[in-house]
Amino acid sequence: MKIFNKILMIGGICIVLFGSTFFVLGMYMLDWNFLNLDTIELSYGVWDSKVEQVESLEIESIKVNTNVNFKIVPSQGDSITVDYFYNEKINFNIEVVSSNNELVIDFDFQRGLWNWRPFYGLKVAFNHIELALPVSFSGGIDIMCDNANVNLEKINSLDLNISNNNGNVNLKYVKAQSIYLKNDNGSTHLNDIDIEGNLRITSKNGRVNLANIVAEQISLQSENGNVKLDTVDCLVCEVNSVNGKIDIYNLDSFDIKLSTKNGNINVSLKSLKSDYQISVTVSNGNSNVSEQSPQGANRKLSLSSSNGKINVQFEA
Repeated sequence: MKIFNKILMIGGICIVLFGSTFFVLGMYMLDWNFLNLDTIELSYGVWDSKVEQVESLEIESIKVNTNVNFKIVPSQGDSITVDYFYNEKINFNIEVVSSNNELVIDFDFQRGLWNWRPFYGLKVAFNHIELALPVSFSGGIDIMCDNANVNLEKINSLDLNISNNNGNVNLKYVKAQSIYLKNDNGSTHLNDIDIEGNLRITSKNGRVNLANIVAEQISLQSENGNVKLDTVDCLVCEVNSVNGKIDIYNLDSFDIKLSTKNGNINVSLKSLKSDYQISVTVSNGNSNVSEQSPQGANRKLSLSSSNGKINVQFEA
């Protein structure tokens, strides 16, 4: 039995050694650099920048489906342009189609069993799609993105819908009728946003930061991550967090609902304490404010924390 076990052990060692040797030789033949596992050869084929142009007057809505970084910036002229890299040797497809007053941008990477090497080169070299919109554009925009970042800056939109999985979302200087944003794994940053209607944000794993926001109603749901709001003006503000603290500064709102299960709530309001009807629920923690219903108060403040402190500062 001992001899048999030794034979098995020696055989197993030989298999591992031979397998490792053939693996290294195979990777070497494919130009893999073992000294730096992040090193990817970018000379796989010829990369060309391609720009497609569409007349903005013909477009009323835009739909985007991509798994590379996507960016929207203001254009210099009156046309809509789509700028991206193109390589005929890489097994992927990008389509820019304009029909029925709708612009569709669809990126499709067809990953096969043996084309893993181009895939990684693609992620490095083909780093983004850039959509340039004229200031006059005010149609609806729908973006679906996987494993990449979304960046929007200085745009106008009727309704802006963003659904992102595994990536960050950044919006700056955006005007819209309404914004719905869903981000499963990644941070969410909104700065200088002007919304006539509602702002709805759902975040699963990642922090959420909002600054200089004007909206009619804000609804924010966060599962795992801290939430920070700074200089926000809205009629209704509702923030719910499961695991994470809520920090709010310079909030001006008539109906405020803040709740967290595991985390502190810190909020500073741009109104007097006597302006608010206040309801407070604290399970494991303390609060520096108590319930009140002053006569003539035309604002509402609801605070709830299961495991954490509540601190509220009012305008003096």
